[in-house]
Amino acid sequence: MECLLLCHEKKAEKPFYLKEFDLKIYTIEELCYCLYKNVHMLDRHIMKEQLCMFLQKELGFEHLAMELRHMIETKQGLEKFVLAILEESGFFLEQELQSIGRELQEIEGKSSLFRKKARGDYYLEHEKYAKALLEYQQILETEFGECRVETITEDISLGDRELLEYKSSVIHNIGIVYARLFSFEEAARYFYQSYEIAKDSESLESYLIALHMYLPREQYIERVTNEMIAQDVALGVEEKFRIVIEGQAGLESRKRHREIFEQKTIGNVMEYYEEVDGVLEKYKEDYRESMTF
Repeated sequence: MECLLLCHEKKAEKPFYLKEFDLKIYTIEELCYCLYKNVHMLDRHIMKEQLCMFLQKELGFEHLAMELRHMIETKQGLEKFVLAILEESGFFLEQELQSIGRELQEIEGKSSLFRKKARGDYYLEHEKYAKALLEYQQILETEFGECRVETITEDISLGDRELLEYKSSVIHNIGIVYARLFSFEEAARYFYQSYEIAKDSESLESYLIALHMYLPREQYIERVTNEMIAQDVALGVEEKFRIVIEGQAGLESRKRHREIFEQKTIGNVMEYYEEVDGVLEKYKEDYRESMTF
């Protein structure tokens, strides 16, 4: 897909809503790109009549719609269904289709746990924090019987190591959601629970960083000392904070804020308040978007 390709002319008047990705699809190109980039999230829920109707009525792919309906009626596999759509677009080389086919075969052999977490990870990556949190909490509730952080580790056994790592990863990602929403105390609790399960160094570092963000310096040092955190880990976190404080992160944002403040210092008061209102509105929009279900 690295060469120049001519798109199909047809664009839907009424988009098809892909609930799994929280996306509105208007063209065959958009559909194929979404399927191609998110193969790991696909399951048989995508094999539905509504998609066939969309391809037939909105985009004019009547033959493809008939073929997909037959696959649904005869209960054929996800691999054939997705590849039929990708092949129809004409955008993929044969070796690319073969690779996607192999990946789809692997996915069909994996448990629902894999796909559920992949969906939560997708929402997290795209800053849909409310959706990500809901997805992760549903995993803990339905698969492990509990979603309250205080009791998550009660049912841990010495069984399947992969399952424990999976649970730890889900809990760690809940911590990331809370951290990105600036709920650092809540984030710290989840990071620590994740570390308790799998003893993962990333979760321990994240826990210390979250503590650093909401505890006063003296309380932070006391907590680290009481919990006997390894000195090299604590020092590594301190170094990361030093780099941030010295201005290695967020330079563009701070530069923009300085430019806005300069408007006031040179007497452009109206421009200053207009710029401030614009920045605040952007922050509000970003927050509302991240918390939309």
